[in-house]
Amino acid sequence: MNQSPVCKNNNLDGRCGSNHYAKFINTLPWTHFGTFTTKHILSLNATRRLANGIAFRIPNQRNSIKMFWVAEQFKSGDGYHLHCLINCSEQLFIYQIKNWYENTHGFCRILPKNDRASSYLIKNLRHPLSDYGVI
Repeated sequence: MNQSPVCKNNNLDGRCGSNHYAKFINTLPWTHFGTFTTKHILSLNATRRLANGIAFRIPNQRNSIKMFWVAEQFKSGDGYHLHCLINCSEQLFIYQIKNWYENTHGFCRILPKNDRASSYLIKNLRHPLSDYGVI
C-alpha cells in the first residue's frame, strides 16, 4: 500500500482516516470559516507555516483550540491555499487578521461559520496531497 507523504494514518484503502477526525472537529466551538490565498504559489510546507502565522494572531480562548486548517491544492495543480475553522469570538481580531493578511500575503475571506463550512473542510482530509492541523 502506498503511504501518503502527509497523512501517516492511512486506512487499508489508502485514504486518511478522517471520519473520526471529522466527528471530533464538529464538536469544537468554531466561530468563523476562512479561506486564504496568496499572491505566489505555496508549497504544502509553506501552507503549514502560513497556518501557524494566522493562528499566532488569534487570541487565546480559555483552554481552547484556536484553529483547524486544511491545505487544498488548486485545481490547476499549481500550489495550495488554506481553509480554516477559527475559534475567535472577538470581531475586532477577525478584522485585524483580515487586514494583516491582505496587506502582507494576498486575499482572504472570513465568514461566520456554518455547517456547510465544516463539511467542505472535512472532504479535503481524504485527499492524499493535502495537509491539515489543529492549533
